[in-house]
Amino acid sequence: MKKLGLIGGIGPESTLIYYKKLVYGAQQRSGEHFFPSLTIESLNVFDVLGFFHEKDYAGLTHYMMKGINNLISEGAELIALTGNTPHIIFDELRAR
Repeated sequence: MKKLGLIGGIGPESTLIYYKKLVYGAQQRSGEHFFPSLTIESLNVFDVLGFFHEKDYAGLTHYMMKGINNLISEGAELIALTGNTPHIIFDELRAR
């Protein structure tokens, strides 16, 4: 199974929900003695909201990409965002 990466902290509550659903969903599909390899890169929600408030989408993209690159360096092959705010730069993140 591929290693999963989550950009968390930008929605702490939703980070927990994503984590639980991914772990237990994979366990249900693979057997009771299995949990997937998963890494969470926690970003500061207040930094994300600051970029958003200032409409600094280039800065937000750069900040998010640092987190994504950290997950990639930890071996993550699939990455998900756990908050709603970064949706405005999703296409840019995906392109990179």
